[in-house]
Amino acid sequence: MIELFMQKEMLFILVLLSCLTYWTTSAQAATDSVAIPIAPSELKGHVGAMVTLPAAGSAFVNKEFSYTDIPGQLVFSDHPEYLDAAGIASRSTVNGAFRIYTYHVNRTDRPIYILTWLVNRTEQPVTVRVIREGLSGPEVNYGYNGQTVLQEYFGTQQERVFTIPPGEFRIADPQLTYKPAKTQQLVHGIYDVVTDGPVDVLVGGAYQTETDPDTLPLLEVSKGGAGRGLFTVTERHAEFTVNDRLAVVRLASGRTEDPWVTGVDQIDNTSVELKGNYGVVYHIDVTVQVSEPRRVRFYMAPGFTSTTCPMAPAIRISDEEHVYYGGDEKGLVVRVPTNGALTLKNGTQAAFLGEIIVYPEQPRVLRLDFMPPGGSCLPAALLAWPVAMDVSAAQDGLIKGLQEALQPWNPPAEFTDDFKQKSALWSWALNEPAFSAGYAEWPDQVYAYGISGPPDGRNNALTVRARLDASGSFRLLTRLIHHWEGYSALISPPYVYLQRLEGNSDNLTVLATGSLQGKVRVGEWFTAQLVAEGNRFSVYIDDALVLEAIDPEDRYQQGRVGFRVNYTPTSISYAALEQLP
Repeated sequence: MIELFMQKEMLFILVLLSCLTYWTTSAQAATDSVAIPIAPSELKGHVGAMVTLPAAGSAFVNKEFSYTDIPGQLVFSDHPEYLDAAGIASRSTVNGAFRIYTYHVNRTDRPIYILTWLVNRTEQPVTVRVIREGLSGPEVNYGYNGQTVLQEYFGTQQERVFTIPPGEFRIADPQLTYKPAKTQQLVHGIYDVVTDGPVDVLVGGAYQTETDPDTLPLLEVSKGGAGRGLFTVTERHAEFTVNDRLAVVRLASGRTEDPWVTGVDQIDNTSVELKGNYGVVYHIDVTVQVSEPRRVRFYMAPGFTSTTCPMAPAIRISDEEHVYYGGDEKGLVVRVPTNGALTLKNGTQAAFLGEIIVYPEQPRVLRLDFMPPGGSCLPAALLAWPVAMDVSAAQDGLIKGLQEALQPWNPPAEFTDDFKQKSALWSWALNEPAFSAGYAEWPDQVYAYGISGPPDGRNNALTVRARLDASGSFRLLTRLIHHWEGYSALISPPYVYLQRLEGNSDNLTVLATGSLQGKVRVGEWFTAQLVAEGNRFSVYIDDALVLEAIDPEDRYQQGRVGFRVNYTPTSISYAALEQLP
């Protein structure tokens, strides 16, 4: 669910800040130099890697930012957040450019389609252009869902165009007509839309995709959710300056320096505020001006101290000018974090956003785009942390995992790993293995990923020697865009399945099924290989071909490789990635 979690600053921890010897107290004199944007390629280290701060991020907050709001139309629908029956949750009338943000969970006892309808009540056809969008769900992992939507929304886009005849309606996202949401599953979408005429935007649930939304009842408002209505701001341009010492701001706090945007609930014509500013894109410029050469490190952390509430954004880092409302802005899209548990689950955890060296009289500016993530607690804390050029290992040790994060993660196209110890070849997520007895081991029923290889589209073969130490399953992955998008060879005795993963665990297509021919048994080592050649995929077990498949859609043409442990005690003794012609 969307929640807000605000905590007071931990004043006593400020004493810790005065003990950090690499702080300086000198102030940077004003300069007429123009700050040069930082290109994502200049940021050193494993961007997105999880680290642990010496105190909760909220304890370091010491700065406010200035902002300028960009007027726009934001249709927000999260009230009632949980749909107890088929019906309409929100309704707004818009024209021209607008953003739709939907976030609803099925709380009925049967599957329901959670949809957004666009209704043309005029006597002329209306053309609809969807110029930027992100969708995730139906899904029960709400934090992962919100992060996935933002990753897609900030990523590369392809415009969709359709027409609504006079007096008719269309469903804004046809993907949602393919699969209803089961009980407790969330559907979350963000759409930047431009129309050449007025439309009514209705959001709600229906048991049939053909249902006319005008025949559905208006759902009763219940507790929960961040609100609903038509709001007057779609973008917030935020700026702050960093000198020689740590500077930290809160994003989406609702405080004086960052208030909630306001609007009108057109259903009952009441004034409303958007608690959380969900759907508002924060275009952020962090200008760094120093008095002596500094290493400047950027982090994003929860702006609260809870140890039970997660935060999982995705951001875009770019060296281009900010582009407002759905524009084609380029940049590096980063899941925050990209590893660990994939969410920041307490106030001391943070995602490392990279390091850059800044010199006097040569100010730099970090440009990033942030939207408060659905399914996460707020606020978020953005840290810019200058340190001395010769900062000591002891001082670096204040941030657990920093030395590892400072090393770039760019695994090669060919390698072998015997898993006798942890290597930089893999990005581990959710649960890291233990390294003992010459192999990696997950002795318990856990869920874990190992991701590797370059993110390009070259043909390759991934070979893994594994052992299932209990009945269960194991996956090899290829052309992986992120953890649930790409291709999977699911080894689940007595069968193997080649699947196209399309966003989450409930949204996949089985391309082929084969027999393991009795080759995979509990407690016995086996060697599995997944070969990707164009849109053809082959699976071998102990050098014997057990499955071949072609994806006629050729959905994923590039991505990384990896494997997944599926709640099954598992051991791995060998892995190799080979580049193919």
